[in-house]
Amino acid sequence: ARTSRVSPDGTIAEGLQGFHAERNLMFLVDEASGVSDAVFPAMEGALTGEDAYAILTGNPTRLSGYFHSIFTDPKVRELYKTFTVSCYDSSYVEDRYIKMMESRYGKDHPIFQIKVLGEFPSSDVFLIFAIEDVERMKNNRFSDVGSHNPNVDKEIGVDIGRTMAKSIACVRCGNKIIEWSERGLRGTTTDVPEIAEWVIALILAYEPSAVKIDSIGIGAGVYDIVKRLYPKIAYPVIGNIPPEESKKSRYVNLRAQGYWELREVLPNLYTDKMSQMFLDELTDLRYKLKGDKILIESKEEIMKRIGRSPDYVDATVYAFLDPSLCVDKHMTFYMPTILTGLNEDMRKSNIWSPSDAQSPRANSRFGVLNA
Repeated sequence: ARTSRVSPDGTIAEGLQGFHAERNLMFLVDEASGVSDAVFPAMEGALTGEDAYAILTGNPTRLSGYFHSIFTDPKVRELYKTFTVSCYDSSYVEDRYIKMMESRYGKDHPIFQIKVLGEFPSSDVFLIFAIEDVERMKNNRFSDVGSHNPNVDKEIGVDIGRTMAKSIACVRCGNKIIEWSERGLRGTTTDVPEIAEWVIALILAYEPSAVKIDSIGIGAGVYDIVKRLYPKIAYPVIGNIPPEESKKSRYVNLRAQGYWELREVLPNLYTDKMSQMFLDELTDLRYKLKGDKILIESKEEIMKRIGRSPDYVDATVYAFLDPSLCVDKHMTFYMPTILTGLNEDMRKSNIWSPSDAQSPRANSRFGVLNA
C-alpha cells in the first residue's frame, strides 16, 4: 500500500512516482471524489503498460475535480468505463433506509441524490455547507491542516437553549474543536443560574480568551451573570445586529456573516471527538438571497423543516466569531427584542401567559417583563 502526498506547491503526488511500463499494475482509489486532483496526473503517468488499470470508486460528493470529470467531461470519460450503483439496485440496502432518507431530505435534496441514487447532486447552491467540505472535515487529521499550536488562545461559543431545549457550548483552539458540551435535557426547563454555572465551569476548565454567548431570550441573563464575573472575556452574540461595516453589502446580519465565515473555514477544521449531531445539522442548513445579500434561514424555518434547532452549528459559529463584532453597545438597543423573546419562551413553556398578568404572583415575578 502506498500513501499519496501532495507537495506544498500542489503539483506532485509523492508515493506514486516510479511506476512505469510495468505489467499487471492496478491502482485502486477509494473515496475518489475526495482525493486531491494533484494525485491523478502521477497515477495517469504510470498507466503506460498494456495491463495497467485504474479503478476509482466513491460517493459523488463534489461537482468538480477529476472524479467528477470522468462522468461529465467527454475527453476524460472515454478513458474509463463508468458505473453508477443506486441503492434501489443494491441487495445490500434495506428499503427502510431509502424511505428514511426520502422522508428526511426529500428526493430533490443533494444528500438523497448522493447517498441513495449514487448521482452527482443537481445543485448545492441552497446548502450553506458544501457536502464536499463536510466530507473533507470529517476525514481531517492533525497532519492534514498544519501544525497545531497549543499556546493559541482558546475561545468558547455558547448557544443558549430556549427554556425547553439543550444549551450547547463549542470549545476551540485555532482550527481544532476541542469539545462540544451539553447542558440540560430537551423538554425540561433549565434556569438562568444553572446555565451560567455551567458556562463558568467551562471558563475555569479552559481559561479562554473569549466566551461568546447567545444573548437573545434567557441568554441575556446568562450573559449578564458571566459578564459580571469575567468582564474582559464575555461577549454577547445577537444575530440580528448588522454585520461588520465592510461586509454590509454581502450579508443581511451578523448571523449570516458568522455562518458564512464558518463555511469558509470548515474544510480545515478537525477534532478528535466528532459530534454526529454537528454533522447532521451541517448537511441540512440552507440560505437564500435577499436582494444581493446572504440571509440564513431562521431557526423557526429550520425547526419546521427538520424538527430541531441547529444548536451545535450555532455554538460552533459563535466559537469562530470575531469577538470585536460582539459588543455591549447593541444590548440596550435590542433589549425590547430580548424581552419579547423571553416572554414568548415562557409562554410556550407554560411558565406564564398573558392571562396570568392579573395575578399578584405574576406581577411580582414578571413585573418588568409585563411592563
